[in-house]
Amino acid sequence: MKTLTQVWLICATSCFLFLILGFQLAGRLGLLVSFLLCLVLLYLIFHKGLKIFIERTRAQEIIGNDPHKLTGLFKQHALAYGFRKVRLYVTDRPTPPLVWPEFSNQLVVFLNAQTLEQLTAKEKTLFVHLLLSHGFLHSKLIRKTMGLIYISLAPFEKLSAPLFNLVAYSLGLSKEIYKSDLKALSVSQASNFEFGLLLHKLHYLQTHTDKIFEGTYFFSILSKTNPKLYNLKFHPNVTSREKNLLGYSVGL
Repeated sequence: MKTLTQVWLICATSCFLFLILGFQLAGRLGLLVSFLLCLVLLYLIFHKGLKIFIERTRAQEIIGNDPHKLTGLFKQHALAYGFRKVRLYVTDRPTPPLVWPEFSNQLVVFLNAQTLEQLTAKEKTLFVHLLLSHGFLHSKLIRKTMGLIYISLAPFEKLSAPLFNLVAYSLGLSKEIYKSDLKALSVSQASNFEFGLLLHKLHYLQTHTDKIFEGTYFFSILSKTNPKLYNLKFHPNVTSREKNLLGYSVGL
């Protein structure tokens, strides 16, 4: 299914479900309220989604001097992935690397400061390729829609996660992960082993967690290492991704 078709399908389906639920609960009044909720949701996705994300992660944008030496790497490689600009945000909160693709060929990246401190110069270059690739191939509106809805349903995570996993699988979001890993490997021209080793290292850093902000999983480039039964877990596991790159698992 093409990305554009997926976008309109999830928008139409979401609005339809809202309207049906509203009508069943409160008749015409419920229909009106549901329609207004749909409009609010679309407004949040297009205009306020990124702001909500920044507030939740408490991230600060890197402007000017970059102590992590990543902005230059992003400028160097962004065009190879179709981005004309990359905005970098860094946070001290334990969170996985996150990508928020905009609709104007811009990419917003959220990273943990301690993660960057544990990477070598070569690993940072490969890391940039991985971030750009996932930003390029991740579905824009689909992930934003599902992520923001999931955040609003956070108190009901144990009930909503199975449904979100099912929808994510049906839309092929797990396949995007495999494709993103392979594209980054191809464009970077690194060896399979180098890339597999970096992927393994990133997954087992202490800074890789999304327990604080569960909705980040829709924007994470990493998979859960120890998911619980009720967690979102539509990403391929670490072993599968390593085998996708190397043909075998790195392991420890």
